[in-house]
Amino acid sequence: MGLHYGYMSSYLTVSGNIIQIILVVILVPKIGLVGLVWAQLIQYLLILIIGVYVVKTKVKSESYLPVNFSFNTLKVMLNYSLKTQFANTLNGIFEPFSKIILSRYGDLTAQGIYEIAYKTASLSRNIVISGLSASLPFFTDIVNNDNSKSYDLYKKSKNNLMKGLSLIMLIVIISTPLISFLW
Repeated sequence: MGLHYGYMSSYLTVSGNIIQIILVVILVPKIGLVGLVWAQLIQYLLILIIGVYVVKTKVKSESYLPVNFSFNTLKVMLNYSLKTQFANTLNGIFEPFSKIILSRYGDLTAQGIYEIAYKTASLSRNIVISGLSASLPFFTDIVNNDNSKSYDLYKKSKNNLMKGLSLIMLIVIISTPLISFLW
């Protein structure tokens, strides 16, 4: 079931970050790095408690525990989650590693130009990706309610995603000389 309350996640994240900053300012001067650990622990616990409450309220469930639990679904979700975390970890390693190499053989100007170029390409790509991410609750709803249409929608979305990414990246590639001139 898609709840279409993705903005609530943003509210929780921002609120949690504000709580963490306040706690860090209070705890770190007193107990050092352990204060950061406590601040993050409290932040995550509050986000978890409030998040569960919000979901329970929106779903109007009587129980905090899952209903109709499926080990097969859990297996699929964990498989997807592990692959996503692996890809995010590799992506997180790539950027600092490339900057380290550039700092070893280039100067500060080259690092700045690299950062602008990297952000231009990655942020442009995010235009298309974020649109697809926003439709995730709809995908969840259609898989649960009308599984026969979900594969067609998946293929159509995948094709639109590839067309959109290709178009955005083509625009970035074609406009690179202009962007380089502006830099």
